[in-house]
Amino acid sequence: MNRGRTAWYGAIVVASALALGCQVDDSGLRTLVPDRIGTAEMPPDTRGLIALLSDETTACVAELYENRIRCFDRSGEGVGVFGGEGEGPGEFDMINVLVAGHDGTLGVLDFGLNRFSVFEPSGALVTRNAPAFSRFFEALAFCHGELLNYSNVARDCGVSSKTVKEYFQILVDTHLGVFVEPFSRLRSRAVITRAPKFYLFDVGVANHVTGRRIERAAGPDFGRSLEHLMLMELLAYRSYHERDFPVRFWRTKSGLECDFVLGRDGEVAVDVKGGRGVGRRELRGLRAFAEEHRPREAIVVCNERASRRTEDGIWILPWKRFLERLWGGWVV
Repeated sequence: MNRGRTAWYGAIVVASALALGCQVDDSGLRTLVPDRIGTAEMPPDTRGLIALLSDETTACVAELYENRIRCFDRSGEGVGVFGGEGEGPGEFDMINVLVAGHDGTLGVLDFGLNRFSVFEPSGALVTRNAPAFSRFFEALAFCHGELLNYSNVARDCGVSSKTVKEYFQILVDTHLGVFVEPFSRLRSRAVITRAPKFYLFDVGVANHVTGRRIERAAGPDFGRSLEHLMLMELLAYRSYHERDFPVRFWRTKSGLECDFVLGRDGEVAVDVKGGRGVGRRELRGLRAFAEEHRPREAIVVCNERASRRTEDGIWILPWKRFLERLWGGWVV
């Protein structure tokens, strides 16, 4: 795409290939993200909610409060208005991403309905639930917060590993998810160094996609949600305070793990446990990391009632107390 040909937008457009839409192949759709449209600056949280269609004369914008989409031509005249609250064909529950198709169509990703729909700019519905992307949603339920194996997800979706990587990358590029990369300061065959983890942007959305129902503050599902919440808080703290420390995880091939390693050299290690009691078994992963990398602080975030410190210096903190320390600037 040529910036001069789209000067009427005054936009810098970021394009990512995505195999979606009417045809499921490796050349499909593109996510197009203008930095501004007309003369109005667009804030960062609008990324993915504006799409410049392939004819380069039509732009579509999501109106989130109405769950509606408006499309305009280059003169500003309306081309189509469609959508609305609901679960029927052409309706939306939670518009998350607009995706421009190579054939002039518009794809709409709706996390609320776990649905991907394709429209003409006029609002005519072309298709719902592009098969590969629907299967990707199903696969996401099983790999969220886990080590990513693109080959396994690709096999479940019936597309290539390259296409699956592009699915994930589009969610990251449009701020709907994040990768957490593995930490490995020392070369070791015993430590996982390549496979990242993927987390959606919101704990509630993740629970919906994965089918979790948290009815009490205990159990594996609560633990996974608490881990996700702590990650979102760490990333929010880093962003609001304009810090640039990396957030990674550490895991050995034998299964020992530390959920979050903060800092370039692993200065702070944070492990999240959903249970009320933290004993020797729950400390194995964090102690293994601390023995190898000697972090300045080692912290277990949990559901215990009171803060305490072990003999070897590991802090056991109730999750609310951890958040107080984090936002007070005492953690990192």
